[in-house]
Amino acid sequence: MQITDFESGKQLRDVDIVLTREEAEDLVAYLGCLLHKPGVHFAHLSEIEKWTLKREITLSVKTGKAS
Repeated sequence: MQITDFESGKQLRDVDIVLTREEAEDLVAYLGCLLHKPGVHFAHLSEIEKWTLKREITLSVKTGKAS
């Protein structure tokens, strides 16, 4: 698993992610797409408030051996 701050590119080592049930269901669906649809390479789980991006998680599945 690799967790990186998007803006700085720095690795994050200790992260707490708290999701609502709906967000968790969305996450499961997005991961399913990443695993079962070869043309899909990444997915975004975003929270937008008043036309402004508040938070976002970008998901991708690394191919090949685990590092």
